[in-house]
Amino acid sequence: MQTYVAATQHDRSTDGPFSTAQDALLLELKTANPSKPWKDIGAELGKPHWACKNRYKQLTAGSDAQENQQEGRDKRGKGKGNKQEFEPENTE
Repeated sequence: MQTYVAATQHDRSTDGPFSTAQDALLLELKTANPSKPWKDIGAELGKPHWACKNRYKQLTAGSDAQENQQEGRDKRGKGKGNKQEFEPENTE
């Protein structure tokens, strides 16, 4: 006896790229309330929660790299150029 499992319907209207307006709203929602669940943000945008989280990472990745570069930090947060040069004392 064979058992068939019905495929679930997938709403394709939520697929596809984010619009400029959706990007702006996504950034606004997450920066206004960083602890807001992705599920709630996705519901407001009409997108899956995982897509919102991934898009947020894409949008903020460039700005984080620029901020770190401007502050002279590498990925580990250590300062570049903050090394103090050692000059031995002249004991003559």
